[in-house]
Amino acid sequence: MRSDAKSDAKPGVDLGRQVMDRLLLDRGGRLVGKVDDLIFEAPVDASGAVSGEPEVTAILTGPLALASQWGWLATVARFGYWLLRVRDPHPVEIPWSRVERLGVDVHLTLARDDVPGLDEPERSAARLVERIPGS
Repeated sequence: MRSDAKSDAKPGVDLGRQVMDRLLLDRGGRLVGKVDDLIFEAPVDASGAVSGEPEVTAILTGPLALASQWGWLATVARFGYWLLRVRDPHPVEIPWSRVERLGVDVHLTLARDDVPGLDEPERSAARLVERIPGS
């Protein structure tokens, strides 16, 4: 990790401010997506009680990453993806351990092609555009 921003960030609000809506770039600088949501996990002791600060375990990006927070609008978003023939419109989960550094953008240690499920919405949109006369 080359940035102090990641190590100094507190879970929750501070980290959310630093990374939400930032662009995700792969190790070659290619666009992967943007940070739509974060997954936190809280450590639990043997009795099942929370025993420490929550830690970020993953970044969510892609289809429906934010839609789960929209209530009934999530259904509308699912319908839109159905129209685009996106077979599995689920968010892409990128492990937090794959974050190389934080800056203006979030830089990852993996290549864009190594992120499973990332290209399905783009392929579906391309199929839709191909059907438009003159495209």
